[in-house]
Amino acid sequence: MIDGRTIEHLWTHKTQDHPWLSDEELVIDRAEGVWIWTQNGKKLLDGFAGLAVVNVGHGRREIAEAIAEQTVRLAYYPTTRQFSNRPAAELAAKLASLAPGDLTYSMFAVSGSEANERAMQIARHYWLAKGRSGKYKVIEDYFLRVAAAFLAEREREAAERPAAALWACRDRAVLDAAL
Repeated sequence: MIDGRTIEHLWTHKTQDHPWLSDEELVIDRAEGVWIWTQNGKKLLDGFAGLAVVNVGHGRREIAEAIAEQTVRLAYYPTTRQFSNRPAAELAAKLASLAPGDLTYSMFAVSGSEANERAMQIARHYWLAKGRSGKYKVIEDYFLRVAAAFLAEREREAAERPAAALWACRDRAVLDAAL
């Protein structure tokens, strides 16, 4: 069991107000189905679903075995360029068979940032395919502004300080490199 001082080294722990649980009770030890248990044994309903990563529930042996089998074969390989992998191709084909109309393509991403980048690439590819290579502009800083607006809504003063350097940076190459 770890003590409350150990969790203090997590940056996200410092950004949240958690008056109803002690630091020791914020350490999740195990889970089963929709339930999680703190290291002190307190049972809680997992309202986060592992932040959308385990929305099928915790402790599903058949899923753990499939993951273990796949990671031994190929732990991860992106589908972001010309390459693919068998599980991604099979899932895309299954989704195409289930989707209505001409919705026959899938794009997989491991984060919201990657999904936004891929969406811009899809838009660019679309205009190139239409012979309109001059259509390339995206709304500047949209992603940063949406993220900052969300943070500001949660905690305005804390959100403005870390984002101030990004707002001050108007050099496009520097912003592109940072993103």
